[in-house]
Amino acid sequence: MNEAIMKAPTGYVWVSLACNDDNGHFSGELFSIEIGDEITLETNPFEGVTISLFPNDDGAKNDKFKLGDETFEYVKTQPWLGSMTWTGVLMKEEDAHRLMTTAPKLGFTMFQYTTDSPYWKAFSQGEKDHEQARKGTLRGRENNDSA
Repeated sequence: MNEAIMKAPTGYVWVSLACNDDNGHFSGELFSIEIGDEITLETNPFEGVTISLFPNDDGAKNDKFKLGDETFEYVKTQPWLGSMTWTGVLMKEEDAHRLMTTAPKLGFTMFQYTTDSPYWKAFSQGEKDHEQARKGTLRGRENNDSA
């Protein structure tokens, strides 16, 4: 990856999104998320997660992308980051943490990570929260079924 592009200002981080097709065009599906060497998330390689990009064309301060019900802001984009299938977005660190806690409920799993990474910790917490919510939903159904 281009090191000059990857240097983020304090409080920001480059997040790589595998959301381009084999020709380097935005596909509307996200298959992988990567934050440097700290964490790589993947989803089903045959069914990506729907992603919508909203470039700053409406006078908004920042650009946005949407995954599931969540919207994430970014301040800069770099197409073809590393290869033509990746697009990089420069995000605030807190938005990258929120992305990590949201990813498990969208079907992402950890492919590679470092255990001292704050993004690994955020993803792990998101997995726990998602599992508790799922169990709570199942318990609710069991209670309704027995009534």
